[in-house]
Amino acid sequence: MDKTLVIFSVPRTGSNFVCNLINSFKEFECFGEVYHNKSVFAPYKRKQEFINYLTQSRGVEQISIGKNDYEDLELVEYAHQYPDLFLESMQQTSQKKYLGFKIFQYHLTEEDMQRVMLENKNIIKLILKRNLLEAYASDCILVKNLKQMGNKAAHHLDTSQNKVNFEEKHFQNWFKRTTEYYSMLEKLCINFPKEHFFMTYEEVHKHDNNQDKALYVINSLNQMGFEIDYNQDMDNFCFLKKQDSRAFVLEKFENPEAVKEFLFQNDLKNLLNN
Repeated sequence: MDKTLVIFSVPRTGSNFVCNLINSFKEFECFGEVYHNKSVFAPYKRKQEFINYLTQSRGVEQISIGKNDYEDLELVEYAHQYPDLFLESMQQTSQKKYLGFKIFQYHLTEEDMQRVMLENKNIIKLILKRNLLEAYASDCILVKNLKQMGNKAAHHLDTSQNKVNFEEKHFQNWFKRTTEYYSMLEKLCINFPKEHFFMTYEEVHKHDNNQDKALYVINSLNQMGFEIDYNQDMDNFCFLKKQDSRAFVLEKFENPEAVKEFLFQNDLKNLLNN
């Protein structure tokens, strides 16, 4: 395993699409939210390999996990208590040339995120963004569906007709947390200009077809210093379907005029530009 890619993002920014696509490349192994507070989102076999490494090489007591998501709380607890050693277990057991995973702002403390990843020159940092009003609307729609349908069912629903009510205070709190997170990332990455890069949801999905999206991501990774072969069998790639293709973000709200008024009053009208 030569290099590690960490994708820093917030929910509903296209991180699942990017992670699954990168995991399709023959050079890469790319996980999801391995530092999630309820589950380590990696294949069951790989989680067993993490544990074997920790018990055999680091003298950790045996950690038990279940075969389904949300049944590996002991491993979750270890990953949060010792994030550096857990990262080491992923790196040391990977059979691919490159390792990757994604992380959201609430997965680790800011101190641990800085110490283990952001200040680590051997980690390539990819900061994934999306128009924040789009991300907020999509997140609210998902949360609404989760409450109605349950965890697994909601993630596979067609949400293209769903709408949510815009609540000023809720958006203000979300917007503040999210912009502070991205600001923290950007300030720290100034110290490591060669190890951090940016990608946006809009840049990925402006391409008309999945093949062009894959080529865009491959080209981006090559610019980051990864050596990804352009000639890959894309028929076997994992392309997650874009669920909501509404062209205008206000279509996702039950009270679009209230959204517009708030944005104009708070000098955020640029969020209306997709």
